[in-house]
Amino acid sequence: MMLRAMTTAVLLLLGACVEEDADVVRVLVPEDVDLHWDASFNGEDDGIAAVVPVDVMVYVDETGEPLEAVQLQLTTEDPLALAASVDDVLLVEADDCFDCELTWDTWRDRYVELPVGIYDAADEGITLETDPDGIARAYIIVDAFPLSADGVEPIEVRVGMGTAEDAFLLTPR
Repeated sequence: MMLRAMTTAVLLLLGACVEEDADVVRVLVPEDVDLHWDASFNGEDDGIAAVVPVDVMVYVDETGEPLEAVQLQLTTEDPLALAASVDDVLLVEADDCFDCELTWDTWRDRYVELPVGIYDAADEGITLETDPDGIARAYIIVDAFPLSADGVEPIEVRVGMGTAEDAFLLTPR
């Protein structure tokens, strides 16, 4: 599926904006993301997770010029999902990693290595900074989705810049 191969390229315009040098600054966040998820994946700390790449862009509304070095906060409200830097996720081949604690990434359908204790130390949020292209990259790592009487529920991911904030959902299917 093309969506799995892309790093969540379809973006949604943030309704709130902030002023910077009289230019309106906009933040683009991903549209809601549907994830292939099975109830058997939903065990906590079971070595199965969805490691979802997230790109957020900041730009000047009138010109489209990307803004570098803008800080953003990426958070989740659910303790079973956490925001992680791109440096925290290492794609590995299982045969090349004898002493690794591997996690099966249901998003990419392959193994990743996460830092030991990443779930223990997580506060579910990280600060990101945009690069010269106005892009900030991170991962949302979902160990399990919340359960309700209706089944597995989506997880909300929030992106904030100053007083401006927007959100998107990670929805299990």
